[in-house]
Amino acid sequence: MPVLDVVIVFITRSYLFKGGVMMTFLWWGWFRPGPDQERKRLALMSVLFAALVTLLAARLLALTLPHRVRPMQDAAVDMVLPIGMAPMLQGWSSFPSDHAALFGCLASGMFLVSRRAGWLASAYCFFIILLPRVYTGLHFPSDILVGYGLGTFMTWSVSRRRPMERCIRPAFAWFMARPQVWYPLFFLVSYEIATLFDDVRNLGTLVYRIIDWMLENN
Repeated sequence: MPVLDVVIVFITRSYLFKGGVMMTFLWWGWFRPGPDQERKRLALMSVLFAALVTLLAARLLALTLPHRVRPMQDAAVDMVLPIGMAPMLQGWSSFPSDHAALFGCLASGMFLVSRRAGWLASAYCFFIILLPRVYTGLHFPSDILVGYGLGTFMTWSVSRRRPMERCIRPAFAWFMARPQVWYPLFFLVSYEIATLFDDVRNLGTLVYRIIDWMLENN
């Protein structure tokens, strides 16, 4: 159905409907009042840390594991791209999905604040963010499942007692004593997570090309 194709392609390319909504869940949890607000904020700080580690781990796995061609670029896959969808991410391995890893981490992290919010965030992540990436040929289902599992595992690992007490709690105390540092940083990290660090990736690519050019011309 043409209308369905256009809507799904738009959502797939939209930062608002992906990272924007998921980070809104996180900010909601941060400012949600309650007698255990400090505990929940501590948990959410651990989720932020886990998200950064998860995205890095997903990219390292994609670079080091055997390359996997995306369905839209695989001649062995018999599919017709949705209307408005063009081949993209040429040369990027599809396994595991960094979208699934990152947003799976954030969605599972919401269970640390509210079970209802956790289920809502997980459902949104699965149906609005991840399924469209299979529909548009960006990922195989296994890319999504492994990425989501990686994100969930990272959230579970970082929220354990030992990492919380040794790393997250000291950082939390330091930042809470300096809100003028924490909230600008929280905003910046939220923005980058919402956009999957596209600006950082582009900057890294630019720096790599400049260094490569300088080495070739020396």
